[in-house]
Amino acid sequence: MEFNKTTRKQRSIELIFFILVFCIFQVSYSQELNLAPGSTIVLRTGAFQSDSDSLDKPMVQSLHTLGEYLVQRPDMKIVVQGHSDSTGRPEYNDDLSLRRAKKVREFLITNYSIRGENILVKGMGSTVPIADNTEAEGRAKNRRVEIKPLTAVTNRELTDNNNNPTNEEGILSFFNGTVQTKAPWQIGFGDAFISEPIYELHKINTRTESRAEVTFTDDSRLQVGENSLVIVYGLESKEPAIKEKGNIELVKGGLLAKLKAIDKKQEYVVKTPSAQMAYSSITKSKLAVDKSNRSTVAMYEGMTEVTAAGQSIEVPENYGTQIFEKSAPESPRKLPDPPIIFTPEKDYLPWNKDGVTFTWKPKSPMAKLEVSTDTSFNHIVWSVTTRQTLSKVNLDDGVYYWHMQGVDSIGLEGKPFATRTLTVKKYNYERARLDLLSIEEGLNTVNEPDIVLMGNADTRSIVKINGERLFLQPTGDFSRNAHLMEGDNTFVIEARDSAGFENSKTVVYRYSTSRRFGFTLGFSPLVLPNKYGSLKVGADVALKFPQLFSTDQNFGINLTVGEFQINNLSEDSLRVTPETHLRFYGFAEMMLTVEGSREQRIIPFLEVTSGAFLWANYHGEYYHSVAGAAYVAGLGAGIRSNGATNAFGIIGNYRWVINDYQRFDPLAQKGIHGIFNLQLAYYVY
Repeated sequence: MEFNKTTRKQRSIELIFFILVFCIFQVSYSQELNLAPGSTIVLRTGAFQSDSDSLDKPMVQSLHTLGEYLVQRPDMKIVVQGHSDSTGRPEYNDDLSLRRAKKVREFLITNYSIRGENILVKGMGSTVPIADNTEAEGRAKNRRVEIKPLTAVTNRELTDNNNNPTNEEGILSFFNGTVQTKAPWQIGFGDAFISEPIYELHKINTRTESRAEVTFTDDSRLQVGENSLVIVYGLESKEPAIKEKGNIELVKGGLLAKLKAIDKKQEYVVKTPSAQMAYSSITKSKLAVDKSNRSTVAMYEGMTEVTAAGQSIEVPENYGTQIFEKSAPESPRKLPDPPIIFTPEKDYLPWNKDGVTFTWKPKSPMAKLEVSTDTSFNHIVWSVTTRQTLSKVNLDDGVYYWHMQGVDSIGLEGKPFATRTLTVKKYNYERARLDLLSIEEGLNTVNEPDIVLMGNADTRSIVKINGERLFLQPTGDFSRNAHLMEGDNTFVIEARDSAGFENSKTVVYRYSTSRRFGFTLGFSPLVLPNKYGSLKVGADVALKFPQLFSTDQNFGINLTVGEFQINNLSEDSLRVTPETHLRFYGFAEMMLTVEGSREQRIIPFLEVTSGAFLWANYHGEYYHSVAGAAYVAGLGAGIRSNGATNAFGIIGNYRWVINDYQRFDPLAQKGIHGIFNLQLAYYVY
């Protein structure tokens, strides 16, 4: 039992050790099996016997691993280089090394259905030894097969003799957002990185709000828009296969291509699902493919030949066209002009919490605005295509570049105007500066109707008083003359600086006119409800002191004298004859005036009076005089038009004679009698 336990324990340890060794071997070998640019795979040095091209068992195992690697990468191309030692004639060694390479190619095609055009073979003979051919061990190492990656279209080696990457098409010079790339030696898409080399059949995919830029070896550039897929086939090749497929393929999205031909005979071809565009000189164009595979091309510089459905047209500079899938290209149409810019007028703007306001006058159905942090417009912080004439953009501190372009009814984007610079500078406060001079915020009491409102603000501010914009001096000073109305006059002073910060202060001026006196002319018919036939109209004059007791309250006195005549038709207790005349009356009253808003030019008001009604009664041919007095309470209404130093008004009063009314109205038996008085008034301030 003890022996069995020991045996089982020993076997378990051996099994774990074997698994670890196998895993280490697999990891090590899988790391060697890498055919990215700059890599070379050497299949078992010493695998071939001298003067033999037969594959031994270890070589076959290595080729199975290589076959599985290539099956997962159908776009990848390789070159199989056979090598020999220096034994024998050079011509024979060249043929022997080529046969060894062909054996590897045949194995991969037969067992893994690798496409024959994806595997090139070369017989290198004994020209590239890796060991000493004078020794048997060295000659065994030189009998080998090497695998190197090739460009996916033009079959150029991606690894030089020093195992360095070569023959790249360009680099990924910029990207932001989510951008992924896929090279032929990669199984799937991976995250992009700056300065990533771009090779033939490299795929670049951008997501929403993401962009990328590829700079090629000839300084040509591609700017890949958001939600786009671009395939680079290569720019330097002149082979017909390239022209048939296109140097660049835009599968979806947008592409701004600035291509530069090496010579006049060379053509770059950009292919889309519905057309292909051939360029033969320095050009700049905007291409786009929408969800229905409709292609649009706009030429900003140079010209292009567009081919679709077997028909070709030339699109010159400042023209564009659209191509529907399986349809011929439409006739070129002129690109829309950029809009006329109104704001911002300057290249420097203080930071504005409401954002920078762009306004323009359109010259096409739509306009496109782009704001970027770089002159190439790769790092775009704001992009909008709109039919409106205004757009607000919230920008932080920094330097920005912006341009606009017209967009026509089919979506062709015109050439942008020259790029403009915008510097945004943030202030270190949160309220606009607003200083009041010679005035104080809050309530101010004055006795003069004319005042001057003065203050100071930042020189780029907008200052308004009660909504009226003021002229600002170069020093930031502002002023405004104002004429006050009676009562409270409210002034709201607002400041908005160029950064968008606001501030406001409210000043109230309480102005009491302090009217010295008023002078009125009026007429006063005696109202006799029981006998209107005895009514005659008289005239009066009055002096009013409406603010005798206080300049802030309309409480004063009224003194009136006048004359009117009543013909009594029958005698009464006073033995009044038909010639009796009631004349020379007067009022001595306390007066309270209740007014409407004093800030108006035309002021309605009510007057409440209380006082004495005085009269003298002359009758008979001897002018016998009988005097009288009675208590009266009055209520009146009127309107007044205020001026700077005077006022005009009209007043109507009715005064009730509360007691002893029979003294001046002998015919009255009951009820309350009164006097109606209508006056034209003139006030002196």
